[in-house]
Amino acid sequence: MKDVITRIGKRGTMVIPADVRKRLNLADGDTVCVHVDESSGTFEVTPQLSIDRSQAWFWTPEWQAGEREADEDLKAGRFTVMEVEEFKKEISSRASGKNRKSTKVRQSL
Repeated sequence: MKDVITRIGKRGTMVIPADVRKRLNLADGDTVCVHVDESSGTFEVTPQLSIDRSQAWFWTPEWQAGEREADEDLKAGRFTVMEVEEFKKEISSRASGKNRKSTKVRQSL
């Protein structure tokens, strides 16, 4: 992409030309990050995605680590497929402490 020249306004606003906004899929009200490199006297503007607060838990480092672990387990075949009733019995058994197996269980749809 070629360099684009733009101007800083009175209140510090910078206009991002329409063709650049279109290529980057930017719209009015979108959030961007401004990374300042003081040693070189430059800055970089990067579009940022906003995450709804009700979904923020999914993006915590702990939850993402669990997602990666689950993906690895699936790839390695470390799961059990069972019918709904069998799954319910297994969960009830584990909740009551009768069955302390550490096998990961996945419901078949």
